[in-house]
Amino acid sequence: MRYVLSINRQGTVQQAEEILQLLEEVKSPHIVGVELSGDPRVGNWEDFRDVLDKARSQYGKKISLHCAEVEEQAKESRGMIDFKPDRLGHCIYLTKEEIAEVVEKQIPVEICPTSNMAACKTAFNQVNQLPQLQEFQRLNHNIIICCDDTMLFSTNHSSELFEYANGFKVTSQEAKDLLLRNVDAMFDDSAKEAIRE
Repeated sequence: MRYVLSINRQGTVQQAEEILQLLEEVKSPHIVGVELSGDPRVGNWEDFRDVLDKARSQYGKKISLHCAEVEEQAKESRGMIDFKPDRLGHCIYLTKEEIAEVVEKQIPVEICPTSNMAACKTAFNQVNQLPQLQEFQRLNHNIIICCDDTMLFSTNHSSELFEYANGFKVTSQEAKDLLLRNVDAMFDDSAKEAIRE
């Protein structure tokens, strides 16, 4: 098992620093990253930037940022992309220019189809209607199909992968290629080598 510590943007910077303190106290190789998540309508991601930078530079942890999950959060996207995290999550409300920049910087993107459809103000009932997923798919970017809030949305990872493959008419070879590309987005470098072998 590998773990990513979660900083909730609804909390304070002091609470985020206390979470980082766990890295000092636990010193576990199983903790591979730190993410900024929580209600995207609350707080300002820039408030946590120094803590996230410290997690990356001082503790060597990978960083994931939930980005452009709701329309109100889209104004933060530019700063998040410039921070160049190891992964971005959701990215529902990125502009085409921002998507192109994410692709250029080779930042893998975690897509949670069911919850992303629920977060869109326009009602979508098929995965292939998600605009950001359409664009990342068109650009052949490293997207990681994930599962968010399994109980709330009555879904699981296998269902999300099935809906994605079905929606985009993905062949078994294309699905395999995608999953192998996803290895590059893993936070545990030692696990990457084991999978590739």
